Formats: sequence, C-alpha cells, structure tokens
Amino acid sequence: MDFFLSSMNAAQDRIPFFLIVAVLGIITSWEDQRIGKIRNVWIVSGLIYAFIFYFVTVFLSIVPLNILIINFFISFAVSYGMWKSDIWKPGDAKLFIIYSLLTPPSVYGKVYFSVFPAFNLLMASFIPATISLILIAFSGVLKNNLKNFILNLKLKTQKIKFTIPEKRHLIAMSKVIFGFFCIMLFRKIFQEKLNYYFPSLTVNKNILFFMLFLIYKPLTKIFKRFNLLLLILAFLALFYLAPEIAYRPKEKLIEVMSSFLTSLALITVSDNVMRLIDDHVAQSKTKTMPFAIWLFLGVVLTWFF
Repeated sequence: MDFFLSSMNAAQDRIPFFLIVAVLGIITSWEDQRIGKIRNVWIVSGLIYAFIFYFVTVFLSIVPLNILIINFFISFAVSYGMWKSDIWKPGDAKLFIIYSLLTPPSVYGKVYFSVFPAFNLLMASFIPATISLILIAFSGVLKNNLKNFILNLKLKTQKIKFTIPEKRHLIAMSKVIFGFFCIMLFRKIFQEKLNYYFPSLTVNKNILFFMLFLIYKPLTKIFKRFNLLLLILAFLALFYLAPEIAYRPKEKLIEVMSSFLTSLALITVSDNVMRLIDDHVAQSKTKTMPFAIWLFLGVVLTWFF
C-alpha cells in the first residue's frame, strides 16, 4: 500500500513537468521542421518554468539540490561541447539543457551515470536519429547508384583498381587508430579509479562505444593534430603494459588485442556512418537535419520506457 501511494505521489509530481515538456516538444519540433530553427522564446520559457518549479520542490525537499545542480552543469558542458564540435545546432544544444532540467530524477529508470542522469535523454535521442539517418542515406545511395552499378556489371567496362593511400593519409590514420586504441586500453584503469572514488559510476563498454561514436569527428581531429598527446599516450601505454606483460603475458596480450580490435571496429563503423551521413546532408536540399523532433522523441522514450 505504501509503495502504491509513493508511486502515485511520484506520478503526480511529474505531471507539471510533463505538461510543459509536451507543449515545448510539439512547438519546437514543428518550428524546427518548418522554419529550421528553435526560437529563444521557448527556451527561456522552459528555463523560467523549470527554475520556478524546482525552487518549490527543493524548498519542500522533494528533489535533492545537489543532483539538479550537477546534472545541469554537465548537461550544459556536454551541449556546449557538441555544439562546438558541429554535432548539433545551438538551438538543439539549448533545448537539450531545458529537457534535462524538465525531466525529474524520478522519471529515469536505469541510470548509467548517477551524476548525469540526462545521459539517458542523449542516448534515447541520438540512437533513433542515427539509425533513421543511416537508413535514409543508405536508401538514397541505393537509389542513385544501383542503376549504374548494374550497368557496370553487365558491360564489365570498369576494372577494379587497388590504390595505395598516400603517406600522409597513412600517418594520419595510424594516429587515429593509436589514439582510440589507447582509450580502449585505459578504459579498465579508468573504471577501477572511478569505482574507487565514485562507486556508483560505471562505464559500460557499449556505452563508451556510443559516447566515442558521438564525438568521433572531434577526437580524430585531436589525434591528427596533437602529436604531443600521442607521445604521452604512448609513454603511459608502455608504463602500464611493460610490468604487466612481464608477470601476465598471455592475459595482457589478449587485452591488447581486444582493445586494438575494438578500436578498429569503432573507427570502421564511425568512419563509414559519418561519411554516409555527410554525403546525404551534402546532397540534400536543406543541408541540415531538424533535430528537435528527435530530442522530443528521446524525452518521450525516457519518460515512458
């Protein structure tokens, strides 16, 4: 009986948030689709509503203040970083911050990061959007190239040519592979340190794969540009592997190969998906993808699933 009453109270606490989220989501999705931007009037309205309601809930000790503050600042940092990395537009970044504020902690089911529960919103928005964009882009490629491909097979006029990449491209790609390899290699060390200082913070390998996919482009630029960073990573890798291989050679070699193959898989998937999406965006009329509707979908999925 107590559980039922607490569930009812939690549901009642969510209603004021859900009403504004639904109105905000419908309006911004429609405007982003129609005029290609999210007006600041809706962002400011959502921000004012969130602060007023949270002031009341914190004052009544319904929602812990520390969780709200940490989640807000991490959401702000993630949104700003993704905007500066050209992953989404500034309007989408601001809208994500508002949604993270308007989604109470009680809404989240399984939380991947206790200090950043809005990560669930990020996943629920980007995964459907990415899958949809890949399918649309791939269907466009098939539509444009299938006819020519069949003609080429029939005529057999084109010969398969194997070209060796230029030296600078090989060097750049080697830097990227090594950078992602080090991230995968150090994941276990980072996780052990995080578990020691933050026991509730666990980074699953699949979650890490998704996060690296999102920031694949800016990371590749960093690895290609900053040689000093790669030297530091190489030193740390040797410092970590040398004594470990001496005592547990078989186990560590398996770990090295697993990290290397995982990094190759990540690079292969990310590179091809990004290229497919970039080609589709370059050939489309709008040159941009309205993302407000995907953010709203992510909110709905987070609230009800």
